[in-house]
Amino acid sequence: MFDRRLSATFGPETTASLHTEPESVRPYNDSGDKTHIVGDASHAGILPSRNALLSPSAFGGLSLLYRFCHQKEPFPDVCKDNWLEYKSMPLIKPERQARSESKADAKVQNACFNALYAAAGVEMFANDAVTHAGRHACQQEAKDSGLDGRLVDEALGYQIKDVQKDHYTPHVPIEFQLQRGYYSFREEDFPDVDSAQLRVLREHADVIRELCNLAVPDLPKREEEVAAIKTQAASSKRKDVMAQKLLNSASHKREHENFLALVRSWMLEAIVAAACRQRNFDGTIDYDQATLLEHHGSQPIYSAIRIPLTDQWLFSHPLFLQIASAVRHAEDAERTQIRTRDADTARATASVIAPQLERIEHHIGQAFTSVNGIRMAGCLLIYMCVDLIRTTRLHLVAGALQDEKLFAPRNQTPGGAVV
Repeated sequence: MFDRRLSATFGPETTASLHTEPESVRPYNDSGDKTHIVGDASHAGILPSRNALLSPSAFGGLSLLYRFCHQKEPFPDVCKDNWLEYKSMPLIKPERQARSESKADAKVQNACFNALYAAAGVEMFANDAVTHAGRHACQQEAKDSGLDGRLVDEALGYQIKDVQKDHYTPHVPIEFQLQRGYYSFREEDFPDVDSAQLRVLREHADVIRELCNLAVPDLPKREEEVAAIKTQAASSKRKDVMAQKLLNSASHKREHENFLALVRSWMLEAIVAAACRQRNFDGTIDYDQATLLEHHGSQPIYSAIRIPLTDQWLFSHPLFLQIASAVRHAEDAERTQIRTRDADTARATASVIAPQLERIEHHIGQAFTSVNGIRMAGCLLIYMCVDLIRTTRLHLVAGALQDEKLFAPRNQTPGGAVV
């Protein structure tokens, strides 16, 4: 269930920014509760990180590109495969493929996490939390950032029982999603939620999609097959409608569409993220850093991703060079990007200064009506300018204390505290 508060809260431009191809914000509502069954959750949400270096969805897409392009893993034939198997896309496949609703075996899932921890150099000991470790860190970082603890509890399912939220309006709080994505989570900043990679995903969607199709040519084929599945009843008669509902459930078209959309969006994000520079803890771009591809392009994963039909390195293709140029332009544009609140501050400052300017003009005009006044004009002008500067500085300092920084998010520090 898509969170309707996005459109109501952010406004059309930002909502369009977040709705990249196919969707950048993807809250889901599933039946169930916190039962510790692998893959189960009452609801979940995905928001691309503002920092490309810390975007799980982008690196999930990079992993998929590596598997499909280098390891030659067949892309799932969603209309033939058991949908309960392909939806998990396990990194480690068990010897016996389970055909049950348990989806992925817990031991296999833990084995994946242990292998990832080992590769990252994380020390692991017996009885340490494995998959739940991220849940602990998530809560700590969110609360340390200054986010209301009640929103954290609601996002993780710890809130007091609420029938309306549980059954009719379940969602991951927007503020929590923004904080975990390294955006400002203050309500007054909602209209300014955006980032360079989101703008590129939005403005160059066709180019990125075309390159993704070259990398994984079976993906558009599967999308066409799923789109061709009939879901409308032959007539509005009850018999035909009820029969079609059964056919729709058996076809799993909705599950196929969700799976294909998620896989595509992750790979699109991975392509764009490769051209991004990392960000500082306050959310600003580190312009002195190289892009992720420049840092890691020679490493095994990036260097192994090649277009199947031509064997050309994906990241040397002209389409990617076009995308990289667009990312660089979008990142450079953030240097001078003025947010809505900055414009409001400027207008408020102008409204305070305007009466002072009128007073200066009035006194100088009177001074020049006499000879003595001409001699006094210089001193009077200096006095009035000093008064204007003093007033302007006081107003700007007050505005700065309110806005804190003009061109950077204002809720992230290395320690996660509010600055």
